[in-house]
Amino acid sequence: MEMYLRADHIETLWVKMAMIYGHKWVSGYGESDDGTWLRGLQDLTPGALAKGLEACLHRLDIWPPTLPEFRLLCLGLPDITTTIGNVMNNFSDPVANLIRAQIGSWDLQRMSFKQIELRVKQIYPTVLLEVTQNMVKQTRNENELLTKNKSKLEAH
Repeated sequence: MEMYLRADHIETLWVKMAMIYGHKWVSGYGESDDGTWLRGLQDLTPGALAKGLEACLHRLDIWPPTLPEFRLLCLGLPDITTTIGNVMNNFSDPVANLIRAQIGSWDLQRMSFKQIELRVKQIYPTVLLEVTQNMVKQTRNENELLTKNKSKLEAH
């Protein structure tokens, strides 16, 4: 089982993104990665990368995602626009739930949409960082456990 991304994973990503987004991908990000995308995604797994690619196939946006946007897609997390809407009416979104808890139900009931939007934009980066760090840490722990168990099985 592959634990971390390698340069060949990013090369494959480049080919697939060019297939999805055509000239917009290549003109925006070049013929190949200069190492930025590998560094920005290196703590993710190949499975997470595949999840991000699958999400790109279903996006309505005709422009390719930026590195931070693609990272969110890989982790299955909502972007800021989606989160603003989810704070208002989607109680199954964990990011929106954390933001809603920080704002407080009393304030949410009394604030205008514009006030809520501004507050979400202030809170979103911090909550997102916390959530992504926890997700990456959990994935690393799971991968380390799988590696240990595989080593034990091979030793017997």
